[in-house]
Amino acid sequence: MTTSWHLGPLASFDIESTGLSTANDRIVTAALVRTNGETLRWLSDADGIEIPTEASDIHHVTTAYARKHGKPAKQVIEDIADAIAGEMSAGNAALVVMNAPFDLPMLDAECARHGVPTVADRIGRVGPVIDPLVLDRAADKWRKGKRTLEAQAALGVALVIAEKYPQL
Repeated sequence: MTTSWHLGPLASFDIESTGLSTANDRIVTAALVRTNGETLRWLSDADGIEIPTEASDIHHVTTAYARKHGKPAKQVIEDIADAIAGEMSAGNAALVVMNAPFDLPMLDAECARHGVPTVADRIGRVGPVIDPLVLDRAADKWRKGKRTLEAQAALGVALVIAEKYPQL
């Protein structure tokens, strides 16, 4: 008998960025939340890139704040990739990522940009990855309203959906 993914070790990952282009934009903040509530947070100086107002309106981090309080982008990217690799290799935790097709490629692009090993470089195959956005659409595709969440909420939503819809 196999154990459902939601009963095993989980961690949730979320980023906020300067925009939606993995080729041009940068990670500004990131969080890794464990099911025990422990949270790792990062704030990057975003390589000094100007944070557009549209982005700071969403995540509330301005260019001035990131430059003053953020750590060097390369260090932040290294720390994020290392933490996720450690989490996934220790106990084979599943990674919960809301809108994974954006967050994970953005992290990979940042790793490439800064010359640091990706999560896959560190541990091999990255997975399983659980995307609550995909689960939510599968469970209730006609539901109205936004489908955006932060890391802690994404983890909770994934668990609730898994309990309510065991086929997922």
